[in-house]
Amino acid sequence: MSSPRQSPDVSTGRRIFFALILVSVLGLTLFLSISHRPFPAAPVPEVHLKNLELRADGWYALGTTTKFTGILIDTYDQSPSFTQEKLFSPSPPPEERAGERKPLASDGSKVHVQLKSRSSVSNGLLHGLSQGWYTNGQQQVEEHFVAGTSHGLRTKWHPNGQKLSEVNILSGKLEGKFRSWHDNGAPAEEAELTNGQPDGLSKAWFPSGFLKSQVTLRKGKVVEKQFYKDGEYREPTTSSPGQLSSN
Repeated sequence: MSSPRQSPDVSTGRRIFFALILVSVLGLTLFLSISHRPFPAAPVPEVHLKNLELRADGWYALGTTTKFTGILIDTYDQSPSFTQEKLFSPSPPPEERAGERKPLASDGSKVHVQLKSRSSVSNGLLHGLSQGWYTNGQQQVEEHFVAGTSHGLRTKWHPNGQKLSEVNILSGKLEGKFRSWHDNGAPAEEAELTNGQPDGLSKAWFPSGFLKSQVTLRKGKVVEKQFYKDGEYREPTTSSPGQLSSN
């Protein structure tokens, strides 16, 4: 006995039903993928120091009650052309020297400017990376802030590019090892710091490499100290013991 055959209308209806389900699933998948895709971040405004006002609780746009959020910049150029806000390109091309930015004039042309500092600001307070440059374009300092307070590694450089100093900062207080160098690259100072105060052995050297002083401190107070003249004493190394000069 043969099985009953389905009518063409029923078979077509089922195909349409499953096709609609498939389209709905694909549409829902596409919607979810788009809805979870992050929107492009709005460009962070770069505003010249002259267009901001520092009040007791932070930086504000001139003549407003709105706390500033964006990038605060200062330049060595003091000409009247920089009394109004200008739009800076977000990232300078590789061929531009460090510390130099080229703002866009009203006609879209680039204007040379020597950058003095560039700092991230959030809700009126320094927050994030802060950098400064010398007049020769060499970076002078790099520091990090959290809600207006220095926090993280702070590095400084000499005008000739040699590192000047390096220290970690925790909630505004120096912490750990502080090190500094002369502009010839030779060590200048080294000290241990706890809660912002020298605590332990601190050393200083002459640019020649000879030891200048050794001072032991406890919570900022001197416990023991020893000073030397330039050329008098060189510290021991792995290859030779320390010795006083015969001169």
